[in-house]
Amino acid sequence: MLVIGCYASITINMSIEERLIFLISGSTLHCFMPNAKFPHEINSYF
Repeated sequence: MLVIGCYASITINMSIEERLIFLISGSTLHCFMPNAKFPHEINSYF
């Protein structure tokens, strides 16, 4: 439940594409690093 809640709070402002890549890349690692600029880094590849 903790991971699900963390995942939901992080991805609430992300697009569908970002959520898929985020999930594939490993949401658990980012869950413990909430200040990382993961979504913004992903945007640079599109």
